[in-house]
Amino acid sequence: MNNPYGNSNQGQGYGQPPQYGQPPQYGQQPQYGQQPYGQPPPQGQQPPYGQQPPYGQQPPYGQQPPPGPTGHVSYGQGAAPPNPYQPPPGFHQPNELSKLEDDSQLWLLVAAGGFWFGFGWITGPLGWYFGSQIRGKYRALGHHPCSSANWAWGIGIATTLIYYVTIAFVVGLLMFVVGGAAAGL
Repeated sequence: MNNPYGNSNQGQGYGQPPQYGQPPQYGQQPQYGQQPYGQPPPQGQQPPYGQQPPYGQQPPYGQQPPPGPTGHVSYGQGAAPPNPYQPPPGFHQPNELSKLEDDSQLWLLVAAGGFWFGFGWITGPLGWYFGSQIRGKYRALGHHPCSSANWAWGIGIATTLIYYVTIAFVVGLLMFVVGGAAAGL
């Protein structure tokens, strides 16, 4: 093995990673201070430093258990064991989130299609209302609304305003023409 650092101590373990967690080969004795893989230390003998005693055994009196991946920190005697895993809120609702995504895409298509096919005066308010409802459900689940819910809501607002302002302008223009024609008679 080539050593890029030029150490001449290659055979003595320098420059090579330690072999952690590997069981000894069949018929081979473990190194000093180590127990055979998966074997607890003999009764009355302490485990090597940095290793936990087997499950259910306490360390000898007056010794603290070594820090390690136990799942919790013990600050003295009588510390409570860790709580079981609790998923964060909104984590276990994939069916509801996918349903909301599908509904928001549906209302986005309805609002956009209604605008282009001349039904915006109906589909605009529906896209606005249902887009707002979907956005509220996302927030109630602790998530940001998806982009299609935001677009359905925004296109619903824009379509509603465009069509109702256009309808009001046409009705106003028609009344002005009819009123001017009636006054001229």
